[in-house]
Amino acid sequence: MLPPSFAPSGAQPALEGRTSVLAVLALMFGVLGGYLAIVFGHIARSQIKRTGGKGAGLALAGHILCYTWVVFPVAFIVIFSVLIATR
Repeated sequence: MLPPSFAPSGAQPALEGRTSVLAVLALMFGVLGGYLAIVFGHIARSQIKRTGGKGAGLALAGHILCYTWVVFPVAFIVIFSVLIATR
């Protein structure tokens, strides 16, 4: 008989301790500048809160990077427009 610490060969590991795939995707799309990072990040963060999984920091980093990709071009256009209008 096997000691109780050994799991049967067909046993699956617990999913609560795994890093969320959506959080990794949010970070990846955040780095690449894709707007899908916002969607994946929100879904990942709510899923992580519900299940207690890992990857909340990755999802948050994806959010921050994606929102940065959104804000900088808009700010550049506004500043450029103001500079051209005041000439």
